[in-house]
Amino acid sequence: MSRKVLGILLACALVLAGCGKTNPTGDSSQPSESQSGESQSDGAQPEDATGDVVEYSNDLFKITLPTELADLAEVETDSDKMYIYYKEAKDAGFSGLAFMVWAAGSPSDYAGGPYEKVGELSSENGDIYNVVKGYATEVQWDYNEPEMPEGFAKLYDAADSVVESLEGINGYTYTYEAGTKGEDLYNTVLSEYVKAVNEKWDATKLEEKNMSPEFAYAIHEMDNPLEHIGYAYKDINIDGVDELFVGIIYDDDELPGAIYDIYTIVDNKPAFVVSGTARNRYYNFDNHFISNVWSGGAGLYGIGIYNLESNSTEMIYQFGYKCDYYENEDGVWYKTYDGEEYEAATDEEIEAAEKLEEKNVMFDYTPLADNEDAIEAANL
Repeated sequence: MSRKVLGILLACALVLAGCGKTNPTGDSSQPSESQSGESQSDGAQPEDATGDVVEYSNDLFKITLPTELADLAEVETDSDKMYIYYKEAKDAGFSGLAFMVWAAGSPSDYAGGPYEKVGELSSENGDIYNVVKGYATEVQWDYNEPEMPEGFAKLYDAADSVVESLEGINGYTYTYEAGTKGEDLYNTVLSEYVKAVNEKWDATKLEEKNMSPEFAYAIHEMDNPLEHIGYAYKDINIDGVDELFVGIIYDDDELPGAIYDIYTIVDNKPAFVVSGTARNRYYNFDNHFISNVWSGGAGLYGIGIYNLESNSTEMIYQFGYKCDYYENEDGVWYKTYDGEEYEAATDEEIEAAEKLEEKNVMFDYTPLADNEDAIEAANL
């Protein structure tokens, strides 16, 4: 994860986890220095034969740090967690947390905090742990320093390589990126769209199945519907797990990138979020949120920005605007923070509102016709 994203994560985590929390990860279960499970010396295993790396282990997994990074780090272990601190900052009285790794039993344990799923630990008897990496929601070094200390940056930047090379122990096997990628998560959902095409579902049947009625147009009016119903994956809420977005691929680029159905993962299973229509459609907003562009007729339209909660189908309204030409022929702009109560917008806010749609990221949808797994599943 880049340092640029750190700023986004810090801001998002403070909103999601609560600005008043003082523990480094926003996780109330994190031990303090006096409560932590094991110290660096207790958790460290002997260097390997080359002397190039140092291993640290707990009850479920082990991680490896190159010696040059291990010299910068203080690692504390718990039965299912590891905390990697920048030793110099910690010794100076600051928290110093560069990142942490946690094998969580359930997504609900970490959902809503500054955590990103990176893989899964599994055992032969079917036990599964969700492996997540976590970051602090506050500056962890001397805040008087203008930039991140070089040593801290080295540890922080090593997080991805550490979780990629993590190993399961004591009967557990680690699979990097397991349970995170759309192509592994949503084929059963996409097979329902193939089935809808094969059986020529109408708008009513689509709505009964929590699908947008807009797909009836593709099914009944477009040649080769499987070429015109498309999908895309994107981790829109930055929790490490892809969401699924389904839309229509139009021949004339009408409404390009519009999203008509959204799915996410809740407790490791696909879950339906919301459906849209041509007059109430959704978009990927700036790669981190969802926008809802709606119309109440020729003279009334608006846009609302939502955050999709992690491990949940709930979309939290952030802010929005509407413009009403029915009230005034020149158009009157209003702003809202809940989508229900509106107040007059200032000139500056109107200017910002008029530019919001520029942040919609248009998906380049993959046609259902290209998904052999979904087609095969639909034909079983």
